[in-house]
Amino acid sequence: MGQEVKPAQPEPHVGNLYSLDQDLSLKKQISNVEISNGMAWSADNTVMYYTDSLPRQIYAYDFDVEKGSISKYVFTKKMCDSFLDAILKLSTIICCGQLWV
Repeated sequence: MGQEVKPAQPEPHVGNLYSLDQDLSLKKQISNVEISNGMAWSADNTVMYYTDSLPRQIYAYDFDVEKGSISKYVFTKKMCDSFLDAILKLSTIICCGQLWV
C-alpha cells in the first residue's frame, strides 16, 4: 500500500506482494498492488487466489507448491460497484472447492 495522499486514499499501484523463501529471502510475486487483503489456495494447491481491495479485484494464478511461486495468470473477477461498502478482506476455500470472500 502506498502513502495516503488524503486520509483513507492511498497512492495507487505502488505496493507489491512478496513471498518468503525457506532461506528467508524475499521474492516479489505481484507488482502494482493497491491494498492486499486476501489469499486462499485451491484444495489441490494448484491455484492461488489473491484479492486487491481498492480495485475490488480477485485474481487467480497457477501455484507451484514445491517452489512457493505463482505463474501464469489464470483469471480476474471484478466485484460489482455495489460491493464498494464491503471491502474485500478475507478469502477462504470451503470443502467443495468454492472461493468465499
